[in-house]
Amino acid sequence: MHHPIYSQDISMQAFEKDLYFSNRNPAVPFDKKFNIGFPEGTGYLFSENNTLSNWLNTNNANGSRTISLQNLWSHLERKNYNLSSGYDVRTVSFGVKFKRIQFNLEHKISGDTYLEYNKDLVGLIAFGNYGLLNKEPLAKSQALDIGPSINTKLFQSIGIDAAFILNEHISIGGGVSFLSGLFSAVSDQHQFKLDIHDPLTLSANENWSLRTADLVQSLSLDSFKIKHNPVNWSRHPGVSFKLGIFTQNQTSQFSLQVRDLGFINWDGTEYSRNAITTYSGLQINDFLKIDKGLFDHIQDTIKNLASVHTSNLVYKTSLSARIIANGLYHLGDHWSIGGTGLYALNPINPYWKIMPFIRFTPSKIFSINGNLSIDSYSKLNAGLAGYIKLSVVHLYMGVENLPVLVAPDQVNRFAATLGLSVSWGK
Repeated sequence: MHHPIYSQDISMQAFEKDLYFSNRNPAVPFDKKFNIGFPEGTGYLFSENNTLSNWLNTNNANGSRTISLQNLWSHLERKNYNLSSGYDVRTVSFGVKFKRIQFNLEHKISGDTYLEYNKDLVGLIAFGNYGLLNKEPLAKSQALDIGPSINTKLFQSIGIDAAFILNEHISIGGGVSFLSGLFSAVSDQHQFKLDIHDPLTLSANENWSLRTADLVQSLSLDSFKIKHNPVNWSRHPGVSFKLGIFTQNQTSQFSLQVRDLGFINWDGTEYSRNAITTYSGLQINDFLKIDKGLFDHIQDTIKNLASVHTSNLVYKTSLSARIIANGLYHLGDHWSIGGTGLYALNPINPYWKIMPFIRFTPSKIFSINGNLSIDSYSKLNAGLAGYIKLSVVHLYMGVENLPVLVAPDQVNRFAATLGLSVSWGK
């Protein structure tokens, strides 16, 4: 099973001691006694080796640009690519700090999607089997492996955190969240090869399954239906945990957390197929001699040959567990340097990111950090993050990929955070 790429924005971690935001280390003491978190959104979009310009056709007569799979196909190599996206939306949260202990309660909606595809699949959709046969020489001599892979889910959570302030230098914390799945789809594709060398005959070698809950109502050769059920907290239950530690002195601070250690149980359906099937076409002359009723017969025959097995299934998906470390060293009253590291706990598709930063805080109401980041895809990114405190109201924002602000069609990733909170009291 593949998991989403973890390219979400981590630039806000530089402010975890001074700011009340989601995904902060649960062990870090709040800066103020009372804290209310209003809507906050953090999200990312990642397209491996493909910028938006590769998806666009810029040769329109009127100068407009449209999405073109044919243009995308021309920029692909013969390998698998992934498209990944995700987001966390905090609806509301409340935190309170006492002398040696603090608590936090939060509601969030989270989702992520991972799609794996290749050049032959894009070409088949863009040109059709006959058109792709003229475009791709390999299609005349070998079967094409077109099997896509998808892993998507959407869920909501209610979490409670607690931190224990052992002394002025060290604190520990943790939390538990109760999850409710909204929908899920996970594909297990062992083989999906298509032989199109004869324009009138398609041969498919299939061995795949799709597990889904509250998303796909039916799946067949020629159609699928999407469904939506009312939210039911007990239908797809789950749980997740987080742990953290924080230490500080007069000139530096360090924090380490492990979060999203959990799973969701889904009460869903499995669609599967394991067969080798040949679909034969008709000669043009045949259409001059046959009754129209034959078309219905042909369609029914293909459906019988390519029937999809359906069964009820209870399955489990894990969350995107992460380790996040953050360190900060104060150079003086206004300048600090530090770094944030992220590692995804996924043995199949591991991901890491390192982000050094420099922070400037000219006053108590304003702070900004500039950062560089590099990850397991060897992509160097430049970003900015900052906050402004207007009395008890705190507005904060981070953008991890600055080029997206000036040339959005020339980047293949984007990650950002925007939020609002209110904090007061000592």
